[in-house]
Amino acid sequence: MPVAPLVDYFNFLRHPDEYRIYSIVRNPYKRLVSGWKDKFYDGHFASDSGSVSAYPRSIRKGVLAEVRAFAKAKNLPGGENNTLVAFSTFVEFIASGINGKRNHHWDRQCDVLFYSNIPYTQIFQMEKGMDTALYPVFKDTEVTEDWIRQKAGRPSNTSSVAKDSPMTSELAERIYEIFEEDFVSFGYAKDDWKNL
Repeated sequence: MPVAPLVDYFNFLRHPDEYRIYSIVRNPYKRLVSGWKDKFYDGHFASDSGSVSAYPRSIRKGVLAEVRAFAKAKNLPGGENNTLVAFSTFVEFIASGINGKRNHHWDRQCDVLFYSNIPYTQIFQMEKGMDTALYPVFKDTEVTEDWIRQKAGRPSNTSSVAKDSPMTSELAERIYEIFEEDFVSFGYAKDDWKNL
């Protein structure tokens, strides 16, 4: 998050009314499925043997071992080396965490964004189009609307697209329990999982 010089943050703290604050959120169901695919599913199937070396560096450096230890202790799929960490195991691992203390890729967006502490000007849902979100942010700059539409139409970091969703009604209920504040705060419906 901190990408500006520190003096800008001090100025923001002293004069928050001089700033416009935007964020982009994602459907919690899609966010978790995508995170699991990107960090676990794709890594496992990137090699014939499910080798740890095929996982993203951010995962193989400790997160994978932590999730495997959790799975093994709970007798859930994915506890053994070279096995796929099941989506259901991933969801239970997330459920075992503390709000605001999980990996930022799968913590509640309300916590990651400090939603209750920062006066956001506008929050955009990713599913409604990145160009819709980016244009209001950049409209006062020299960036053109055509450039924004072009860039927004080409995502640079995508996980694989599996034919079947790992989501079930039971997992959807569990995810809703964990992320209810995100669903309510950002306008997502509890039954959105059916549209994955």
